[in-house]
Amino acid sequence: MKVCRMKVVRNFLLFSILSFSVFSKQKEANVGILSPYGECFEGFTPTFIRRVGTRHIDGPAFVAKIDMVTCSSHCRANFDPSSEESFPCEGFNFRAGRNPVCEFFPATGNNDNVTSSLKTEEAPTFYFEKLCLQIAKRCEESAYMFDIKNGYRIDETPIRIINATVETQCMEECVKIQCMSFGFHHDAKRCSFYNSTRRDAVIIKDVKMDYYENNCVHRIFS
Repeated sequence: MKVCRMKVVRNFLLFSILSFSVFSKQKEANVGILSPYGECFEGFTPTFIRRVGTRHIDGPAFVAKIDMVTCSSHCRANFDPSSEESFPCEGFNFRAGRNPVCEFFPATGNNDNVTSSLKTEEAPTFYFEKLCLQIAKRCEESAYMFDIKNGYRIDETPIRIINATVETQCMEECVKIQCMSFGFHHDAKRCSFYNSTRRDAVIIKDVKMDYYENNCVHRIFS
């Protein structure tokens, strides 16, 4: 009887460990993933990364002459202000200036298509890419979570380095440890986290890296 009970307990513990492992892998797989409906999986919050000097070149679903914060709010909520109907939003272009303009793009569920549709520009243009992260409550309404500058790195000593297959894993870790910025090395598949930003340090060109700045941290401490 005692042996039988021990087997039951052992099997239960094994099942619990396996279940937790599967759950963790599923949760990790959902980091950054946006559904074709512009929504996030349970436990994740829609937010944005702002790509500086970048524009989505495909034709937008609709255009609105509104400010950046309002654009972000509408896209996060999957709302079309022109028709006042639901719209599965994947991201938006924002052109700054006296007459700001937002161009909204429909969700496809394919992030690779988004990357191939982006073009670098010198004009004050930004592309806000919608993605799903586990973020602090205080950051949920921020217009964007990270600023990204492709092909650059910060010239500082990192406070931490981890291996990562994709940038979204770095974002999650940065949110967790409240880093000020991080760099993602594409070839080495590595994230370097920093307690400084381009405001108090130098960023230099490096085609193998991308520089990310945590907007939520700045919003709290600035």
